This record gives sequence, structure tokens and C-alpha cells, in this order.
Amino acid sequence: MESRGFCGWLLQIKMRCLSQQAVERGEPVGPEYVRAQRQWMLLGIPAFVAAAATVVVMVVKPTLW
Repeated sequence: MESRGFCGWLLQIKMRCLSQQAVERGEPVGPEYVRAQRQWMLLGIPAFVAAAATVVVMVVKPTLW
């Protein structure tokens, strides 16, 4: 099982390599690329929401305590 530590950019590198291999062979990307793309999206959505929430909290400056 692969490490999940640096998933975001490692998945992007993996997807780039898989797509380059597909172009070199003249074939469509395979299921491994689709799986990596799905993982990238599943990790990216919560990361985006967290970043957006951080900006909202910095702008609104709610009284939390």
C-alpha cells in the first residue's frame, strides 16, 4: 500500500507519468490513472474547503470564546 503522506503532489507526479506513458504508446490512460485522479479529487475537496474556511475566519474574525 502506498504512503499517504505527500499525496497531493505525489499523485500529480504519478498522473503526469501515467499520462506521458499513454501518449508515448498512443493509448488512452488506464484505470490506474483514473484511480489516482479519483484519489486526488477526494483529497483536494477537503483541502480546498479547509483553505476557504481559513480565509473566511480571517476576514470575518468571529468571536469564538
